[in-house]
Amino acid sequence: YDTPLSTAFNATANLLNTSAADAPHITHTQLQNIMLIFYMFVAFWILAFVNALYQFVVAYTVATYYYAPYEEEDDHFIDEKDVEGCCTALEGFHVGVVYHAGSLAFGAALIAILQTIQKVIEYSELKNKEAGDNKVVACVLCICSCCVKCLKDIVGFINRNAYIDMAITSNGFCTAARRALQMVIELGGAMAILNGATYVFAFFGTVFITVACTAATYAAAGFPPFTDQSSAFYVESPLSAALVGAVVSFLVALSFMDVFDMASDTLLYCYGVDIQSGKEDHTAPHALQELVHNHSDHHEEDGHGPG
Repeated sequence: YDTPLSTAFNATANLLNTSAADAPHITHTQLQNIMLIFYMFVAFWILAFVNALYQFVVAYTVATYYYAPYEEEDDHFIDEKDVEGCCTALEGFHVGVVYHAGSLAFGAALIAILQTIQKVIEYSELKNKEAGDNKVVACVLCICSCCVKCLKDIVGFINRNAYIDMAITSNGFCTAARRALQMVIELGGAMAILNGATYVFAFFGTVFITVACTAATYAAAGFPPFTDQSSAFYVESPLSAALVGAVVSFLVALSFMDVFDMASDTLLYCYGVDIQSGKEDHTAPHALQELVHNHSDHHEEDGHGPG
């Protein structure tokens, strides 16, 4: 009598012993290939739209904080914001879905198109290797892949700043993207400094959170009830629990650090808008003002100021 497990094992063994010529394979018609590419594009589009909506919500929330006035105490302003409302993120979600869904979908479509092209190139590289690995074709596909990846990163950076502009000014996507490019050119140096500092903070913050949570998980697994074999919470391998804790804490840390990165970009962009409108000392945090003005002073001292 063959059990289902033994039957599955025998079938797997027979499949592995089958020659490549006799191995089962699936072929698709041209229409089916087009449908698969379309399904892949829609999946990328949905994911990109969700990411765009998340970036818009964070930008809207941070912009609301930025433009909130400082609190006044004894006829002078203190270094605290008077932020009204406790559901700014929900308000940003409502504004994004109701008023800017088309713009967000347009920006997401650009990313989805490039991601789809990138996957098609990767599939072409795989088929080229199966067909004999033509070096000329491999070189051309590699160049195309690098160009598409570079373009995707550029479009993603522009989209990120365009969503910030949309949260501040309620412009459409194309207008917001054009203003974002102008802002990047004007504040390029300050953005580079802030992005560098943010990257360092995000890196060490992610490492610290991951290590701390991993150590805490491993230490907690050595105390009751996790060491009691009769308990429902018994942990047989503390190392396995620590590894799972490391993975979870790493993903959570990345999420928080991405929000931090988006928030810093939004603050700098808001200050750039204020500089253009002549209100740079209105509600900008003092540390941000020092960052931009110190970079401008160094820029002029090096002889790169306006002539």
